[in-house]
Amino acid sequence: VETGTKIYTIADLSQVWVQLDAYESDLAWLRYGQQVEFTTETYPGEIFKGRITFINPVLDEDTRTVKVRVNVPNPDQKLKPGMFVRAQVRSQLAAGGQVFDASLIGKWISPMHPEIVKDGPGKCDICGMDLVPAEELGYPIPKRAPEAPLVIPSTAPLITGKRAVVYVRLPDREEPTFEGREVLLGQRAGDHYIVRHGLKEGELVVTAGNFKIDSALEIKARPSMMNPEGGAAVKEDER
Repeated sequence: VETGTKIYTIADLSQVWVQLDAYESDLAWLRYGQQVEFTTETYPGEIFKGRITFINPVLDEDTRTVKVRVNVPNPDQKLKPGMFVRAQVRSQLAAGGQVFDASLIGKWISPMHPEIVKDGPGKCDICGMDLVPAEELGYPIPKRAPEAPLVIPSTAPLITGKRAVVYVRLPDREEPTFEGREVLLGQRAGDHYIVRHGLKEGELVVTAGNFKIDSALEIKARPSMMNPEGGAAVKEDER
């Protein structure tokens, strides 16, 4: 051993980072400070938790993913560097698909340690940095009580790439009757799409057999997914 030779490294694993790959389509749901739950193959059934501390601003063009860093307390040191994990983030949404967190309204957060949240301006208890308002980190303050977004099953819309059409059941008809309606979709959330425009709460949409209805309309030269010009709705016995 010579002078200056590195003999060993001391690592504090009481707090670890988890590096996640988030798909491009998931970025709209992610915010600094959100809680992340994840599992490992080493400890099946055990759920670990952490908070997002950094979302890489650069997208990997090959994988179409973005690196997301999560701070995770590791007091028992169960988590080891190099482990693989599977994670999920639950986002609370307001109308229009806007990410919302009622617990952060009017709060101030540490820009380095998201677990530090206070009721007013101050310093981070860990790093001493100035706290910042939650809205500066992507949590807008609603002007009124937030409403839940309108969602439909992912099987309901027929999507051409330029437009999306759903078939809505018309009320007060003797026979089940449907009309095609163009809607503006927001992000996809699991097995559902957020609807930004074109539907009202309580309206019934077709979730199975909509291609059959659309084909019948196409044959009869009525409005359809590919041909938006045309006339009346189709009745159930005309499908």
